[in-house]
Order: sequence, then C-alpha cells, then structure tokens
Amino acid sequence: MQPKFASALAIVAGAIAAAITPPSSLTPSQWAAKNLVLAEGPRAGELWDPAQAPYICAIIDTVYCGPHVKGTVRKSAQTGFTQGLTAVEGWIAAENPARTLHVMPTTSLALGYNREKLQPAIDATAALKARIRDVSSRGAVGSNSLYKAFPGGSIAIVGANSASELQFRTIKYANCDEIDQYPKDLEGQGSPMAMIDARQIAFHATHDYRKLQGGTPTLKGSSLVDAEFESGDQRYQHLPCPHCKERIRLVFGGFADEACGVGLRFNRGAPYDAHYVCQACGTRIEHWQKQGMVAAALELPDYGFIAEKPEPGRHPSWHIDAISSNFTTWDKIAETFVSAGDDPQKLKSFYNHWLGLAYEEKSDAPDWQALYKRREPYAERVIPADALIVVMGVDVQKRGLYVEITGWTADRRSYTLYATYLAAGTAEKPSDTSDPEDSCWQRLAELHETPLADAFGARRRIDATGVDCRYNAPVVYDWVRRHHGAYAIRTEEGWGRQALSAPQLVDYDWRGKRRRKGVQQWKAGSYNLKSRFYAYLNRETSIGEDGLIVAPAGFCHFGTFLPEGYFRQLTSEYVGQDKAGNRIWKQREDDNHWLDCRVIAMSLAFGAPVFDIGNRPESFWRDLAYERGAPESVLAPLLRAADPIAAAAKPDAEAPAEPPSAEAQEPSNGWSYSGGSWL
Repeated sequence: MQPKFASALAIVAGAIAAAITPPSSLTPSQWAAKNLVLAEGPRAGELWDPAQAPYICAIIDTVYCGPHVKGTVRKSAQTGFTQGLTAVEGWIAAENPARTLHVMPTTSLALGYNREKLQPAIDATAALKARIRDVSSRGAVGSNSLYKAFPGGSIAIVGANSASELQFRTIKYANCDEIDQYPKDLEGQGSPMAMIDARQIAFHATHDYRKLQGGTPTLKGSSLVDAEFESGDQRYQHLPCPHCKERIRLVFGGFADEACGVGLRFNRGAPYDAHYVCQACGTRIEHWQKQGMVAAALELPDYGFIAEKPEPGRHPSWHIDAISSNFTTWDKIAETFVSAGDDPQKLKSFYNHWLGLAYEEKSDAPDWQALYKRREPYAERVIPADALIVVMGVDVQKRGLYVEITGWTADRRSYTLYATYLAAGTAEKPSDTSDPEDSCWQRLAELHETPLADAFGARRRIDATGVDCRYNAPVVYDWVRRHHGAYAIRTEEGWGRQALSAPQLVDYDWRGKRRRKGVQQWKAGSYNLKSRFYAYLNRETSIGEDGLIVAPAGFCHFGTFLPEGYFRQLTSEYVGQDKAGNRIWKQREDDNHWLDCRVIAMSLAFGAPVFDIGNRPESFWRDLAYERGAPESVLAPLLRAADPIAAAAKPDAEAPAEPPSAEAQEPSNGWSYSGGSWL
C-alpha cells in the first residue's frame, strides 16, 4: 500500500505559500466590505457595510495598517466594535496570516464569542470557509471552538481569567475586548494585559506587531479602558451638520426646555421627540438626518476623527458612543436617561453603556461638618407635609439598639425625624440585646407602634420597621414575628445586589427551637444603597425663580435636633480597594451604626417588594396623599415631585412642634438614648 502524504504535503505547501506571499494591499475594512457576510442582526446574510459604522473603519485600518502598534477604543455598548474585531480576524486569516490572540474577560465569554460571532462569520463567508481549517479536522492542525487554524497562522480565543492560556505563546496580533472586566491580578502573576504584552516581545525589533484593545468603561479612576483612552491622543468623530456643513462632535445635551441648550435634546417624558441642536448654527437636526451625517464620514480624512491631544508619544485612542451609532435611536437614548431618574446605579449604566463614559461615583460623603451646618429647623418626630412614607431602621449591637426614623417624599428626598440609642438594661445594671425581655426591645416596640403627629394635625404609625438580623438573629426574628410591619433585614456586601431581594423563611426562635411557621428574612444590597445615599448627601439646594430654596430630588434633610455624632457616623465609610484591587466599602475610625440604620431604612423605601419609591407612578402617590389626608394645597406639588426628573416640591410651612423628650447619653460615644418611652 502506498503511504498517503497528500495531506501533509498540502500543509507544508500552504505554510510555504503563506510565508512567501506578500502582505495584502487591502485594509481590514476594504476586505470586510468585499468578503465578510454578516451572520446575525437585522442585516444578516448581507455583506459588511462600512457606511453603517465608518468609525469602525477608522479604528481597524489605523491600528493594523498604520505606524502605531497599539490602539484603544472607549465605547458604549452595541457600537459594532466586536464585529470590527471579527472583520480584522477575517482579514488576518485571509490576507495577512499570523498568530493572533483574541482575549475576552472569561473563558465562557471566549466560547460565546466563537459561538455567536466568529464561527457564524466563518460559516457564512466563503473566503474564510475555504481558508480556515474545519473544526472536524483531526490532529494538531485542526480547528476547534477556541482555536482557528489556517495556513501561516492561527487565532486563539482565550479568557483573561486563565493564566495558563496567556502563557507559552508567541503572537504577532492581539485583540482585547471588554478590558475593564479583566482581573486586575491573575493568580498572583500580575495583570492579564501585562501578560498579553509579554507574548509580543519577539516582534519588538521588527515593530510589526499590533494590539487593539477596547471596551465599555466603568468607574472614573478605576476604569482601565478610560485610563488607556486618556493616555492616548483622544480622537472624537466630528460629523458635518446637514444645515451649516460645519463639522461638530455629537454630544449629550439634556432636556429641551432648558435654556441655551445644544447637543442631543428631548422632552422630559414620552413622546421624547429627541433631536440634535447644532453647536455651530443652533439649527435643529432630526434623527432621520443622522444616518446621512454618519455616512458622510466615509469621505472625511480619518473618517471624521480629530485628535484632541496629538502630542508625540501618544498612541491612537478613539471614543465612540450611541449618539452617533446607527444601531439605536436618539429617542431610545432619551428614554433610558429619563428612566434612570436620579438612581446612581441606573445613571452609571446609562453613562457606561449609552455614552461610553466612565461614571464618576460620589462614593465619598461630604464633610460631616458641612452636613451639620446645613441642618434645618423642623420639628422632631413630626412628619412633614411632603413625607408620605415613614420607615424606621434599627442596627442591633451587643449593648443596645441604634434607631433612625426617616420620612420619604415622592421625589426620594428624606427627612431624619428621630435618631436615638436604646441601651440594654439600665445605667446601674447594663444588659445586652440577647435577652428578648430586655427593656430596649420594649422601647423599640413603643417606637414602632406609637403614631407620630403629621403636618395635617393627624397621627400616623410608622409604615415599616427594618431590624438588622446579623447580630442576635434569633431575638430579632422573635421580635419581628410579634410586630406587624416589621422586617428582619440582613445586609449583604457586594456590588449589583438588589435593594431588597425576595425573602427566605427562617424557622427557629431565640432558644434555637424550630418553628413550623418561620419569620421571613430579607436581604439588602448594602453597597449600592450606600452609593445612592452618598450621592444624595452630596446634593445641594438652589434658589428657584420665585426666590425660594428648592431641594433637588434625593436631597437629605436634617433637623437641628441632631447632634454632631450622628453626622460623623453617617459619613464614616468610603470606597477603597482590597488586596486584589476590588472596590469595597471601608470604614474610617468613627462608628457606622447610623449609616447602617439608613441603609436598612433605604432597603425598605427603595426595595421593590415593599415601597419601591423610585419607580412608583403618579397614581400611587395620589392615592397615598389622599390616604394620608393631604389637602389640595399640597397635593399638586407632591404629585409633581413624583416625576423622577422634575424639581422637588416647594417647602411647606413648618409643622407644629412637639416638645422634645429628654434623652440620656450613651457614655461610649456621647449619643442620646431613651431611658423609657418618649411619649
């Protein structure tokens, strides 16, 4: 039998041919326009069209055919950047074969990129299907889901979370997607980006290696793609106005009713009527004109991009976002912004995923002294006219209970109505909160059950009480079980958690005995709630057109009855980093009990299972205002305040004061506590 050398001969011949074939004269975008067939989206089955996203042409052609070895893209979501990487890799396989590394944040995302992007493009594009070896090929030269082999080169798709996949490779080209999601330190061996750079050292002398990196930014100060963009020459696309023909950078503006507004403008509610006001001529540009403006970039130098910092030594870096994208609409951008309201987490998502900007989070509270100085002379334990919901947060400690009662308005402003410390036992004979019969629990029950006076002359009970159950949980469960409207709250660390998640049953009493009908435990996402609270603390009042002071949505009101220690505790935390570089909340030297009380109260106020005040419609607030007995004179401003973007309601007349009760002092921190009932 004759030995079969045909397959081996073809491989050797292909390698020789690839080695002696001169580089293609086609740029990546030119090759894609002639060959790459889209496998997904509304234009599936059609050739890749440069007119849909000329900014992608600028990026991939400059990086792979220009003099620079690196390029950075700071982008919003769904701009076509990943499709651009697919176009580059098709061009590499078909025209400029070399060993290439495509890095996603995780191995599972790497598999997803192949399954949803690269492999469908290979199957749909004849030039690639003929060039890239089939997945079914056997042996070392065959392709698989994370490795595409072709004569003269290959594409390895890996996750940045795997140190082994980033080692023992020599690569000429590197494509790095969503780099903000990469680990900051990989198994104690440094950053994945440094490991990727090390794979290209062999090409430093020839200077023909390339690295294209990009992604959606996250937080200002910790975003890798934002830092890389700013270290580059910072290119922004400038498109011609259809009226005056001046080239303008498309930017986010705001509401159409704001004076002297340029940029993207829209109404405060549907229909949004989103349009653009030219910075050069002030003329209105309609959404349907955007596509022509974008397509015009094909005829402009560098596809319309202008570097803001073209100094020597800076690599090319581009900013692209949804405003100039043909894949979404200006109305959708407006809708997303309006829906975000004043929620810091939703605003962060909007800045990141729609504007392609790093969000500057107000993770540091203002100086406690500034908050202390801005206290207002409203009555203690009297519910203001615009506070339609009242909740109490309780932080459980060994020697007592920290309590804060807050009132909440339709526009998410808060009033601190009462703050106290309920010491366990007595001054002569201290006890602790592990005793369910201790007087501190009885005094807490009095606070929970006794109605408060409101601004309308009526009396209202507290709507809900949240009690921290991380300490002495059985006693907390027993107390909550016996009090209607009380919730056992367990705060949890970590970003992205809900304000209040679905409850789970706990079924043992304070003695550890199982109960057939257990109380419900609710979990609160403390990290995001603290971020929201600190963002609210940083908001300031302004003077309205009528000369009155106007408090913005989310503003925190504090009464003159609150002492210094209260404010020290509210501002006792900040966002820092752990040893792995992850963002975490850290505590300063001061106690943080009042901050914990506020987080627990906010979990009830903002949690979807309870009040969900950030998403309630006007009908909810109207019904609640009538139920509370609010007269027509205050009903209208209350409903206006329910608009997530509208200005806050004007302050009402000061409520009638109630004589404050005398409070004893907690020896350890100078804070007051109730020696008995305050009634």
